[in-house]
Amino acid sequence: MTKPSYRPPESIGLARGLAACQAILLVAVGETLIGLDWFGLRTLRLLDLVGFLEMGSFFDHLALTAAVALGLLVFGVFIGVFAWGVGEGRRWAQVGMIVLQTALAAGIVGLGLGFLGTDELWAPFLTAEFAAPSAIIALALTRPSARQWIRQGGTAPWYRWYYAQRTVRRRPPRARRPVDDGD
Repeated sequence: MTKPSYRPPESIGLARGLAACQAILLVAVGETLIGLDWFGLRTLRLLDLVGFLEMGSFFDHLALTAAVALGLLVFGVFIGVFAWGVGEGRRWAQVGMIVLQTALAAGIVGLGLGFLGTDELWAPFLTAEFAAPSAIIALALTRPSARQWIRQGGTAPWYRWYYAQRTVRRRPPRARRPVDDGD
C-alpha cells in the first residue's frame, strides 16, 4: 500500500487561501451594501417627508442595490463552502469552484470590456486586478497535484493508512520469565 499524501499540495492551499479572501470580501461588501441600502432608504424617506427631495426613481435603485447585495452574499457563501470542500478533497467542490470562478472572471472581464471605448482609465486596471484571483483559483484547481488530492479524497486515506500501519507493526507482548523465589 502506497502512502497517501497528508498535506494538501500548494495549488490547493493557494486556491483555498484566495477563495477564502474572496468569500470574506464578497460577504463584507454585501453586508455593507445592505446596510447602506437600509440606511439610504430611511434617509430618502425622511428627506421626501420633509420635502427636500422628490423620490422618483430612487426606489428602483435601492431595489437593485439590495438585489446585488444579496447576490454578493450568496456568492460569497458558495465560494466559502466550495473552499472548505476543496480542502477536504471533495470533487463536487472542485467542479463548483472552477465553474464559479470561471464565471466570475468572465463576468468581470466582460464588465471591463464595456468600458473600453470610454475615457475611464481605471477600468482595465480594476478588471485585471479583480479577474486575476478568479483565474488563478480556476487554474490552480486544474493542476495535476490538485487533481491527485481530489482523487485521493483529502486526508481521510492518510488516516486509514496510518492506523493500518500501526496495527500491522504491533508485536505480541513478550512472555514474562517466571521469577525464582530462591526456594
